[in-house]
Amino acid sequence: MPANLPPQYYQIESKYREAKSIPEKISLLKEMLAIMPKHKGTDKLQAELRAKISKLQKTLEKKPAVKRQSSPYFIPKEGAGQIIMVGYPNVGKSLLLTSLTRASSPSTNYPFSTLKPVVGMMPFEDIQFQLIDTPSLSPDFMDKGLPIMVRNSDLVLLVVDGGNDEVLEEVEGVREKLREKNIVLGGKEGKKTLIVVNKMDKEGAKERASIVEELYGEEYSVIRISALRKEWNNLGRRIFDALELIRVYTKAPGAPPSRQEPIILKKGSRVIDAAVAIHKDFANMKYARLWDDYNFQGLRVEREYPLKDGDILEFHL
Repeated sequence: MPANLPPQYYQIESKYREAKSIPEKISLLKEMLAIMPKHKGTDKLQAELRAKISKLQKTLEKKPAVKRQSSPYFIPKEGAGQIIMVGYPNVGKSLLLTSLTRASSPSTNYPFSTLKPVVGMMPFEDIQFQLIDTPSLSPDFMDKGLPIMVRNSDLVLLVVDGGNDEVLEEVEGVREKLREKNIVLGGKEGKKTLIVVNKMDKEGAKERASIVEELYGEEYSVIRISALRKEWNNLGRRIFDALELIRVYTKAPGAPPSRQEPIILKKGSRVIDAAVAIHKDFANMKYARLWDDYNFQGLRVEREYPLKDGDILEFHL
């Protein structure tokens, strides 16, 4: 009898293969066991999962605690994208991180208060971005790990102070300092970058932001915000669009369409890309049925059918 496992099972299995810690592996194995249909076709698989859980629990009980020293500049990616904030001292990066995430980054009136990267998860609708505050730079100083983090990131937020008359010098200073390390921000070949003009609550900020937009608007998307007043100007949506992402959802045959636990893909992805993202075994899928908010309610689509944000797929293997 075939197992007929639902797509959600394979999504959890994929997370299990990537899990680093034993407690996380045990938790995911228990999720797989809970979501699995209970019939003769899955008896062997149920037994295998229970055996793995038992073995991992015994290992966890015996394993001594080992402290590992790792570089603070290598930050494993989480969520839909890793977003690095760069900028001069006192532009409001730390307050921005604290306001958008549950993380706490030192926010003071004196410069260079952030001495190492601080990570938080920024919610946007039903997904999250990994937002990282970094040590500030200046014409005379740049933390040795900053170029590493910028290269590894998916998107850079160049944060400047809209309350500062030298806002243009801030933009150029950050670009030039990173250019010394052969990192180009923006442009067709450079690192994806948004310019964030913070402190729009300050006097004269609107005029300064307009100047930034006039000089840099063709090369960069410029966003006006006030971290102090929590006025974001659709920052989450702007990040999502800049990363060129779409969210695709799955449903089991016979279940009603719903949008839970999206698969995150790049724009231009096809049905087969969503299938493989769930599990390599789905590469042999026969076809899928598609639901959306426009015209389709169970439309049969083939492997190469292009997907858009919000599509719901039901795979047939």
